[in-house]
Amino acid sequence: DGTLAKLRPKPDDVWLDSGIRRTLAAIAKSSRFRVTVISGRRQHDVAARIGLSSVRYLGLHGSEGRPGVAVSAGTRHALSMANSLLEDLVPYCPGVWIENKKDILAVHFRDTPEPVQARTEHFVRRVADRFTHFVRVARGKKVWELIPHELEDKGAAVRHELRAMGWLAVPVYVGDDAGDEPAFETLHRGITVRVGGASKSHAQYRLANVRQVRMFLERLRKELV
Repeated sequence: DGTLAKLRPKPDDVWLDSGIRRTLAAIAKSSRFRVTVISGRRQHDVAARIGLSSVRYLGLHGSEGRPGVAVSAGTRHALSMANSLLEDLVPYCPGVWIENKKDILAVHFRDTPEPVQARTEHFVRRVADRFTHFVRVARGKKVWELIPHELEDKGAAVRHELRAMGWLAVPVYVGDDAGDEPAFETLHRGITVRVGGASKSHAQYRLANVRQVRMFLERLRKELV
């Protein structure tokens, strides 16, 4: 959402258009590229929405789909309790809804007014403060997330992917969210591209929107595939 597809009022409404899927498929089939999508969504969800078997998918910010990453029973119990508490905020925050991703709790506030967003942040932080031993709070694009400490960020996922490819590979990373900043920061020798309006970022370059991402991918295909 926001990188390969436009943001929608509800995450379930997000799908790739046929043009960007064809371009991504052509790049992923090339022996010169290895394409990985690292998403805050569940692995099966993002794989179904992109629908390309030649692409590798890592869910939950890169922790789902990697070996050796697990959440303890104690953390899952804390998440369950936090979920129950967060459900109490919904009547006071119109338009807000909670997504239980099994190992991450996401509180979505797309298309809500500023007062509701401020109230949502207050509730989320109060709940998170009760479980600081188990989870951290992270803000994404129109979402607050409670993420277990056992789960690493996209920077760790990128480092893991590069180790599997060998350090002669040149990484190209494109992302639009605060959750992508650890990956931007990690890739000192790669090409990092932030999608969206001008703002402070560890990325070297910027594309304005999803349309420009598609143009960038098409240029990669024409030049290198």
